[in-house]
Amino acid sequence: MLIYILFVITLVTISLLVIILALVAFGILDTKAFYMTEAVRDVLMNTPVEEGDLTLASVNSIDDYWNVRYTYRFAITKVLADPLISTLYENKWYNSRIISGNDSYYLGYDSVRLGLIRIRQVRVTNHSCSIPVDFAKQITTCYGVYSAANEDRSTFGPGNSSAWVYTSANELQMGIHLGRVAAYGGGGYYLDLPQDKNAALKSVAELLQDLWVDRGTSAIFIHFTVYNPNVNLFCVVSLVAELPPTGGILINSDFRTVKLLRYVRTQDYVVLVFECFFLLFIVYYIAEEVIEVCNLGYKYFTKFWNLLDVLVVLLSCTCAGFNIYRTIRVKATLSSLLSNPNKYSNFERLSYWEMQFNYAIGVLVFLVWIKIFKYVSFNKTMNQLNLTLANCAKDIAGFGVMFFIVFFAFAQLGYLAFGTQVSDFGTFATALLTLFRIILGDFDFQALQEAQSFFGPLYFLVYIFFVFFVLINMFIAIINDTYLEVKSNLLNQPSEFQMKAFFKQRLKEMRNRIKQKKNQLQEIQDAIDAVATEEKDVPVDELKAEMTYTAAFGEVGRAELDEMIRRIDTNSDMKLDTNERRALRETLENKKMSLMQEMFNFQEAEIGHSYEQFSKLLTTQVASKEDMDRAYMRLIRLENCIKNVTERLRSMVQKLEQTEEVKNKRTEQMQNLLENLISVSRTATDALKCLCGKVGALVAALRSKRVTTPYRAANAPPPPPPPPLSAKPSFDNQGSVDATEMPSVAPPPVDGVRKRPDRNLSLKGLTKFVSLAIAKVACFHNS
Repeated sequence: MLIYILFVITLVTISLLVIILALVAFGILDTKAFYMTEAVRDVLMNTPVEEGDLTLASVNSIDDYWNVRYTYRFAITKVLADPLISTLYENKWYNSRIISGNDSYYLGYDSVRLGLIRIRQVRVTNHSCSIPVDFAKQITTCYGVYSAANEDRSTFGPGNSSAWVYTSANELQMGIHLGRVAAYGGGGYYLDLPQDKNAALKSVAELLQDLWVDRGTSAIFIHFTVYNPNVNLFCVVSLVAELPPTGGILINSDFRTVKLLRYVRTQDYVVLVFECFFLLFIVYYIAEEVIEVCNLGYKYFTKFWNLLDVLVVLLSCTCAGFNIYRTIRVKATLSSLLSNPNKYSNFERLSYWEMQFNYAIGVLVFLVWIKIFKYVSFNKTMNQLNLTLANCAKDIAGFGVMFFIVFFAFAQLGYLAFGTQVSDFGTFATALLTLFRIILGDFDFQALQEAQSFFGPLYFLVYIFFVFFVLINMFIAIINDTYLEVKSNLLNQPSEFQMKAFFKQRLKEMRNRIKQKKNQLQEIQDAIDAVATEEKDVPVDELKAEMTYTAAFGEVGRAELDEMIRRIDTNSDMKLDTNERRALRETLENKKMSLMQEMFNFQEAEIGHSYEQFSKLLTTQVASKEDMDRAYMRLIRLENCIKNVTERLRSMVQKLEQTEEVKNKRTEQMQNLLENLISVSRTATDALKCLCGKVGALVAALRSKRVTTPYRAANAPPPPPPPPLSAKPSFDNQGSVDATEMPSVAPPPVDGVRKRPDRNLSLKGLTKFVSLAIAKVACFHNS
């Protein structure tokens, strides 16, 4: 019950906030402001500046502003003297009757001019640009593009008034103006024109005579304010003539039509009442957000809707504060103007902040409307949009990086290739906007083709193919795929908050039960009417026959009626006289009243029961709606992960089985190889044993038949030749050598004869080597 009440209160509160904020916003912005802006612009910008059709509005065209001769003289005579002074100092009606008095201050016969007209210029210093060394002797002056570093603040000309002496922006209370060439500061050299037309023309002629506009002039401003009492609107006008370093003149204008006097008519005070309600809502939301921050701590700032609430509160406080500041500031400015009408009325900054207020209140209304999505996403249909955008946000962000890389690449290519020939690619920012326009189908293809007959169309076709046909459609495909996935997921789960179905079912049940109670009341009334007869004695059977035996007197009701009549029929004659019928009627009336009371109590009980069920529904479902969505999506991702892990495990088992088979094959091969090596080692061992036996016999024979050979002198005869090498010793069955077959060797001399070296050492080494080889082969065989 409590949660239902809180939900209803929140929903009603946000609905009232939207309604009140919309009324406040529409009350601030007057629909007639556009028509006033167009009227003032038409009077000033479409006035011919010289003979022919040339106007201030048409000077900005390609064919006009480059062909304006005598630019500086044009800026003074054609912009100031001819159209503006003649228009702003209008002194004749359409029938040529002279206008006198305060009527001469009117612009276009409808809007009155407030205060004086101010003309102002900003300048740059000489040598504000670099001159190449090759032209340093021939060119001695160079005036660059305006900037704060290049601005000239020195006194020039006669230096006898503010038109020749620099005044800072703080003293003038002027803001920065963003022009087509540069951003110009609020200071400069200014002159306030008198109220009289002839005096104003004289002041302009003096400026022209003393060369107020020269090569150092970067821009000329004309400031004034008009007020239309018919619609209670102010129009703050700024006309700008830019003199770029390239030559020529660029005319642009700024018309700010604002409603500074807020509370004049009855509907304005109605808006004031809604603004007071809006302040109460601000206080309520500030208290609510502070409580939530205290309860949740830093977790409060982790949710999108809470951040949106904080932004709404900040914008609301800003708008409310500026509304109070504007009311006080306008009254002070108007009081100063009325006390001294012969001075310039500066509404420049006030109108600027009024425009920022309009932007802020517009953003605030937008955010409050977005906030409604938080309270309407309670079923499948309304929840699809939120889930779609939430699920595809990361994919869109990742793909957006790639999209803007390609987009910026095409923008830089277009700026470098066509920047000097096509105005739509004149700057890099303009090139970006032009490429966005190409996506929407708004583009000047002919200008691109005229600039580059081959590369221009090629650039256009390649950009359209890659950006429009490929990248944009990929964006759509990502969103479409996510939408289909969300839709399929929502079809498989029940609606989190079926408020419509719930109320519809409870209302239907309540209506059926109330209808049943009404039928009972009607039947009791019929019974009362049947009792109300004028006969003296009415038989009980006839009275029962006249009564209706339906829902009012069913199986239980009939017994109740019989018992009722038995109590009333005191004499038990089965007839009811007048007094007995009166008693029966009173009893039926009491039953009717009790039934009506029961029906009333039933309605309250049903409503309370519905509230309790609805609160349970909110408690169990709405409170955990986001958690349920998050858990459901996690379950789907978990199932996909388990599926992927299962597939990977299956592939790993298959690979392990294949590895086991390969291992078994290699084991078999190794066993076969080892068996071959063992058989070979056994054969080698037997051969080595046989060889060792024979070598041992040979060694023994050599030791037994060791002889010495005498040392032959130098003149001694040569010894007999050794036996032939072909004679080989024969071995017996035991491996011994036959001594008869060995060659005869003379024994060594005993005295004075030198013996041969003993070969016992080499034979010992050979025996040791053979023994070691036999041991290694045996070890290998055992392993």
